[in-house]
Amino acid sequence: MYPNLKEALLKIVGKDVEVFESKGSYWAVLEDVTKLREIAKWIKAIPGRCVTISPLMRDEIKELIYIFDFYEGPTFNLKVRFKNGEEIDSISDILKSAYFTELELAETWAVPYRNLPQIRWGRWILEDTIEKGVLYAGLSETLSPETETKMWQKIRENIKINEEKGETNG
Repeated sequence: MYPNLKEALLKIVGKDVEVFESKGSYWAVLEDVTKLREIAKWIKAIPGRCVTISPLMRDEIKELIYIFDFYEGPTFNLKVRFKNGEEIDSISDILKSAYFTELELAETWAVPYRNLPQIRWGRWILEDTIEKGVLYAGLSETLSPETETKMWQKIRENIKINEEKGETNG
């Protein structure tokens, strides 16, 4: 039997949280990012895991959608909102399944995770000479057939700038 999401979120957040159901999947919005670690602890205890995290990084308000599942139950999609300049606590020490997704988002989208353990050899996806957040793109740009070309163009421009500064990867 899977958990009562609304009841659990009420206990963690301290106020009523609207939980929506759609095709066997549940959705909620978390406005207080400081509660994310408590929710991760609750999910681990059920037991559950973090399947992935999807970013929506635009304007002043940023959003991450954490997708959790409970093995024997539904998926739970938690939209976490935060403002520019606000950091988000990593949950990878609680739910190991979140680690590589958080690391990827920190590198490619410049998501400001606090206490995210780094890989001992440096970066995981991007070379050290490529600026963090280089893959950041708006939704319309992401859906464009030219996305891959634009992404590689950004990466090449970044490498060229670093080479001109004398910073190489070799």
